Amino acid sequence: MTDPLPPLNNQQHALLEQIQAGQDIDPALIDANKSQAPKQIISLLIYCLKRFSHCCGHHQLHQKFVKLDLLTDHGKDHQSGRFQKTPSQHPNGDGRFDDLLTLLEERDEKAMVLLGRPGCGKSTVLRHLELQLCKTALVNHDSNADLPFYEDLADDVELPFYVELNRYPSKDKPEQSPFEWLKSQWQARYPLLPPLVELMEQHPVLLLLDGLNEMRLKREQFSAKISEWKHLLIDIEEQGLNTRAVFSCRSLNYGGQLSEFGRLEVPQIQFADLDAEAIQSFIEKNAGPDWQQLDQHLGKMPGLETKTPYYLHLAVEHFKVAGLAAGPSALIAGMIWLSITREIGKNPAAIQAPFLLEKEQQRIGQGLWKKTPHALSIKGTLIPGLIQIAGEMQKSAEGNKQISLEHDTLLAELKSRCKDETESEALLTLAAAMDLMEHDLEQDQWKFPHQLMQEYLAGHHLNQSQNFAALEKPWQLDQVSETLAHKIQSLDVAAPLPNLDASGWEETALHCAAIADDQPAVIEQIEHRDLVLASRCARQPEVTLPLAQTQQLQQRLLQRSHDPQADLRARIEAGLELGFLGDPRFCPQPDKEHDFILPPLVTVAEGRYPMGSDQHDEDEKPAHHVPLESFSLGAFPITNAEWQCFMQAKGYQDPRWWPTVAAQQWREGTLENSGSIELRLNLYRALKKDFEGTCKSYSATESAVHEYQRWLKTWTESEFEQVIRKQFEPQIHRQPSEWDNPSFNNPAQPVVGVCWYEALAYCLWLSHQAERTFTLPSEAQWRAAAQGLTQRNFPWGAQFDPQDYSQPRANTDALHLRRTTPVGLLLEGATADKEGALYDLAGNVWEWTTSLYQDYPIEKNDSRDDINPAGPRVNCGGAWYSHSENARAGSRSAGPTRPSDRYDGIGFRVLSSPPSLGTEHR
Repeated sequence: MTDPLPPLNNQQHALLEQIQAGQDIDPALIDANKSQAPKQIISLLIYCLKRFSHCCGHHQLHQKFVKLDLLTDHGKDHQSGRFQKTPSQHPNGDGRFDDLLTLLEERDEKAMVLLGRPGCGKSTVLRHLELQLCKTALVNHDSNADLPFYEDLADDVELPFYVELNRYPSKDKPEQSPFEWLKSQWQARYPLLPPLVELMEQHPVLLLLDGLNEMRLKREQFSAKISEWKHLLIDIEEQGLNTRAVFSCRSLNYGGQLSEFGRLEVPQIQFADLDAEAIQSFIEKNAGPDWQQLDQHLGKMPGLETKTPYYLHLAVEHFKVAGLAAGPSALIAGMIWLSITREIGKNPAAIQAPFLLEKEQQRIGQGLWKKTPHALSIKGTLIPGLIQIAGEMQKSAEGNKQISLEHDTLLAELKSRCKDETESEALLTLAAAMDLMEHDLEQDQWKFPHQLMQEYLAGHHLNQSQNFAALEKPWQLDQVSETLAHKIQSLDVAAPLPNLDASGWEETALHCAAIADDQPAVIEQIEHRDLVLASRCARQPEVTLPLAQTQQLQQRLLQRSHDPQADLRARIEAGLELGFLGDPRFCPQPDKEHDFILPPLVTVAEGRYPMGSDQHDEDEKPAHHVPLESFSLGAFPITNAEWQCFMQAKGYQDPRWWPTVAAQQWREGTLENSGSIELRLNLYRALKKDFEGTCKSYSATESAVHEYQRWLKTWTESEFEQVIRKQFEPQIHRQPSEWDNPSFNNPAQPVVGVCWYEALAYCLWLSHQAERTFTLPSEAQWRAAAQGLTQRNFPWGAQFDPQDYSQPRANTDALHLRRTTPVGLLLEGATADKEGALYDLAGNVWEWTTSLYQDYPIEKNDSRDDINPAGPRVNCGGAWYSHSENARAGSRSAGPTRPSDRYDGIGFRVLSSPPSLGTEHR
């Protein structure tokens, strides 16, 4: 580019001086330069500032409350899950990143995907990053340099290009490739700047590609188009263009696909939900002197909505003006009312009839909307027009997308609401002035400022139309679009089994139920199309159902979870939802001290049970028999719902439930985790002695190999030992290790991440609450229950084909779930003894026993069930990641597990001895 650049004007000089001095930017200087077409870096910055300031009213960035987890791709053969959390090398204390720019500086990746639920701040973080990069570019900028705008910049300064993918592909050029489309977007936005390719050849560029899941595509087209984006990244790398990309996406389902094509690895960045401490800090800082009232209110709200900055910000603003909001839908309604209230005070002439009738203005001025937040005005044209637009957007998007519509399309939609085109134009202008809609002048397209507002208003449209056909979700074996067997066979080893396809109308339906006058009738209509969604609607804080209707939903979910004609994915969804709605099999029983859940028990008959085998692994020899008296064993592993009672009773803090010296040390955080330290030290030594052989014996993935290489390169053995000892320093625990992990913390799932000491403590606590003795089973008792008197190979019988997906019996690695199922879901895998069925004895979770890991034979009074000695303890049954051989009832191949070990595949069930052994039935 050889044309000389014009000198900076006075406003540009002033703006540059503020940035270089580290001062806050004067908004007036942005306004003074709005009309400047980007031709220099300063003009590019002004453009970014203008766009960021335009959206900051509804896209505020609370930097202190942004927490990001980096999920590294561990490869398609990683059985514990492909994408795993990777701690920062410069952590803030919890191993998380609190700034996207820091993460990008630390990780030299060609591409990343930013994942997060609605309202977490994906778009805002990308826009904020755009601003940060432009500021960085200008700090050392020579305003007098007569050079192309990028040539006087430091080589490591990346120039941002932010694009919303809900514009792609263009309607007039649907066949356009991603790269051609990006070049055309750049040219349209910056006509006086060099072409995008020339810039990439000369200087680093960071593509900020917002909304991968919002592309203008039908669901079946996404995989092919994401493949094109992947190949674009590979082509950029092969051409030597100094360009990186950050995509944003709602779901790993689409974001993860970027890692499935070609050789390029694409790590995922996931927004972490705000924890209780961060939520309280935010509320205390922003909600005023009565902040504790809001904090307590949000703590009682079911769901996770307030764990995202967007909803939390709405909750605070609503609280300061209108008090406590009943739920998420009321928060969005309150935002709309507050926007209207501000406009009435600021510009009353613009919001009069026909947009808002005088009577409605009076009601709003008196604050009457606070009593009925969802009674949006239908007597003017403003709100009905926005509802009409939102409904059309949801239909055009086929559900779960935020989309933009062309100006002319919206005018056509408003014909039925407005008397002429002039009134329609004025309505859109008013909506933009109130921040209820955004107008992209370049594309001449409109959208709502946040997808959640689009979905809320579309909920009103659905409520008015009562047309629930779009919510239909197939769930029976002969209805689903892709069979379970075909889907599993198409997955990579590490890929989790995805849910059945959603309709995309879920969020809209939730709002529809919350705002409905006749909520039971609306939920009944939804139930006919999507049972699980109807239950989600029913448990919203703004919904009230008759008890009988709630109980009917519970029973239908329980039936669906056990229905052999239902696809397994539908059964799992029903089981998980039942956990949230409340499983009638696990009802808390009030007690004089604390609520508890009495576990369902199954009697195992007295008998002489065969143990061990001479045909299997060495540690199963010799075959022998063990006489056992009758006992009662939990029909299911202990669930999160049951463990919640223990935590609410402050079981971790009460020393009564921790019976041994080692257990007390573990509870107090003074017990050294020597087992985990020893395991890693032995691995380090083995790698140093025979790197390739050790990697092979551990079936190490490519990422694991890189990690092992880093160990040897970075640390000597003594240094590595110091690092590991620091990593496994004793600490006080007050919840299971996976308690906050959404893959494992549903109330209906078995509790995991509990060590042997925690399992013992629970048994003692439950015994006290129920006034009946509960313990862990011994190894002999557990195997007797699983093998029976005939020594079955598996709890149900002799054979197990883990790939017989027509009759799934156990949650092992072949099922590809990559997490636990709700307990008792796989009826096909239950025992068939006449005394009653025991569930989940194979797969799902390894289960603790009281027994020390000692050689067979098991003999009476051999002290292996003494709880005082230190040493590894036996766990049985296999887990969700285990090979089918480890799910065999007699398998000991998992080897010893140290009592302090806690991980996502280990839980337990309880045993109750019969009255003849001194217990009482009550």
